[in-house]
Amino acid sequence: MIPVLDVRMQKRMSYTVFVTMKAQEEWRKWIGDHLWQQWQGMNCAEWIHHNLSRGNVKIEHGLSWDAAFAAICCFIWLARKKVIFEGDNEWITAKEAMLRFHLADAAFYSRNNSLAGTMRREQFIGWKRPPTGYIKINVDGLAKGAPGYSTTGGLCRDSTAEISALVSLSN
Repeated sequence: MIPVLDVRMQKRMSYTVFVTMKAQEEWRKWIGDHLWQQWQGMNCAEWIHHNLSRGNVKIEHGLSWDAAFAAICCFIWLARKKVIFEGDNEWITAKEAMLRFHLADAAFYSRNNSLAGTMRREQFIGWKRPPTGYIKINVDGLAKGAPGYSTTGGLCRDSTAEISALVSLSN
């Protein structure tokens, strides 16, 4: 059964999709049609791994691809957070300015950090399924200030690895 969304939730979802589509347009400009076609066949985990594994491939202004990808993902997450938790429905033009800021920031730190040029080591973090009849709950949170803003999110998976619930909360 598909839940019926209230108008506020529909606006949040359509805005998140719009921001994501805008980010996808930017990626497509940078990578070209050939790589874009490869991406279309990947699931989310493969796509993220592929992008974060490109290492020191340089794009505009000396920015490394993995730094740009991480900055764009951060931008999408922050824009979505503002819509969901703060009711901020600014149009994408203001968000594009923030995206450019995040990319410039990522370019600065990717060129000016003391770890540049060090050997990378990939590490796989596994997930073990719970026994049949049980669910596993994964959560994470973030706080700024004491007291201050805080947010948390999580998901529940069953023994078949199907997601049965998602939660996202903020104070």
